[in-house]
Order: sequence, then structure tokens, then C-alpha cells
Amino acid sequence: MGHWPGTPPPLRGCSARPWSCGAARRWDAADGELAAARTHRTEALELAVACGHAPTLAHVLVGVADQAVRLDRPREAARLLAAALAVRGGPDHSRPDAARVEGAARAALGDAFEEYARYEDAGDVPRPAAVRDLARVTLSG
Repeated sequence: MGHWPGTPPPLRGCSARPWSCGAARRWDAADGELAAARTHRTEALELAVACGHAPTLAHVLVGVADQAVRLDRPREAARLLAAALAVRGGPDHSRPDAARVEGAARAALGDAFEEYARYEDAGDVPRPAAVRDLARVTLSG
């Protein structure tokens, strides 16, 4: 199970709660209930960071990128997708959400997508607090 270097492995079952928050936010967003989705995504983000489980945090970041696209903020979506990729360490082809959100952001930004789809952190591995701060920009409004 992936976690950040220098942190203890997550407690057994710790990543289950962010996933359940994620399921709720997906339905909320699909129904156009973006305020409710924001609430669930914020909770999932905080839990994923606290758990220290990189794949779960990456999945939550894709959800926040989806929120950004739905709020017509494709630049934020591109940055969040890049952060999710950095956190995960590579693409996750088993989950189609990232490709769908990337397609929507690319459609909105055109050639400028590559300019925004970058994530840079001071270390080799993205710091949980840094990606949380990035996601909070979208979730705050």
C-alpha cells in the first residue's frame, strides 16, 4: 500500500472513509448538487491526507478536478490532474474519471492545457499538505 516516505503506513481501513465520501460526491456532482459535492470532497480530502494513502489522495484529487471542470475552472482542473499524477506516481488506467476530466479540461483550454497541467513541489514526492492546499483553492469557492 502506497504512503509517503517518512510517515507510518496508514491504519487498516483508514482509506475506506474517503472512498465512501467520494461515492457520495460523485452522485451529488452528477445531479448538479455542487455545494453538496464540495462538502463531501472536502471531507474526503482531509481524510485522505490524514491517512497518508497516496492512491486514495490521488483519486480524491481527480474528484476535485472534476469539481473544477463543473465550475468552469479548467486551469485548476489541469493542475489538480497533474498533482494526482505526481501523487500516484503514474497514470491509473483502471479509473476512467481522470481521462474524462482531462478531456473536458483539454476541450476548454485547447493547446494551453499543457501549460497548466504541471505540478511542481520542492521534493521528489509531493507533500500531502501542498496538494491539499492546491485542492482547497477549488473547494473554497
